[in-house]
Amino acid sequence: MRRIVSSQRLARVLIALAAAVSLASSTLMARAQEPAETRLVEGQVVNGTQGGGSTSGLAVILHQDTGTAHEDLEATTDSEGRFRFEGVEYDKETLYGLSVAYQGREYGVDVDSISDPLTPRALMVYDT
Repeated sequence: MRRIVSSQRLARVLIALAAAVSLASSTLMARAQEPAETRLVEGQVVNGTQGGGSTSGLAVILHQDTGTAHEDLEATTDSEGRFRFEGVEYDKETLYGLSVAYQGREYGVDVDSISDPLTPRALMVYDT
């Protein structure tokens, strides 16, 4: 008789364990299916040299560094030097930066507040 009671107890424990695993996996699946927060990163490449050259048609790079991976996105400036990155996945643990090459030199700036999508970014360049 004792053996039957032990088997019943074991069956209940296994059923409870299976229910817990099922609940945990469904919670993880729901989190994995949530869309990532996205941000708009925009700004303008500005030539700080008085009477300096045009900043149109430049490749602006948005750098994203998670510590274990690095990804770059590229946008081209318009006729007034403006650039725009739409739908940038936001993660508070990721470091963001912008860079541009102008007249053979690299210019860059850290983006500290990608969490604030309303702040345009300015990238200053100078004639060599």
